[in-house]
Amino acid sequence: MVLNANKTIYKNKIMKKLILTLGIFLSGVLLVQAQSATASLDKKTSAMTGKITKACNLTSDQVTKVTPFIAQFVQTRAANKQKFANDPANLKAANHSNGQALKTNLKTVLSDAQMTQYSAMIKRNMAAHAAANNATPAAPAQK
Repeated sequence: MVLNANKTIYKNKIMKKLILTLGIFLSGVLLVQAQSATASLDKKTSAMTGKITKACNLTSDQVTKVTPFIAQFVQTRAANKQKFANDPANLKAANHSNGQALKTNLKTVLSDAQMTQYSAMIKRNMAAHAAANNATPAAPAQK
């Protein structure tokens, strides 16, 4: 009877250690995934800031003011992608609204000439995106 009690205590200790180890492992995996998602948003924000800076010839002061607007745009776009994953019409509407909000925010920092350059950049990007989505695959080469 004493042996059975010792076996039960031993099994309970092993089970506790196993559960703790598994919990630590899972929390580590979730932490790494959260950090990579944040890094991805930071990369997108940096890339977009660079494109706008180049297209509109922003000053360093303007870049500092514009970066939070772009970060908010990128975060909202990512949230929209999750929220409207199965609803393309509402995703498009939400992203359009988000783009308009970014444009409104940029107007507070950029000059009229820079806003014209920004609008031209957006039109070029939209045309390139449309062309890429409508492109037909090349015909196979004939022998």
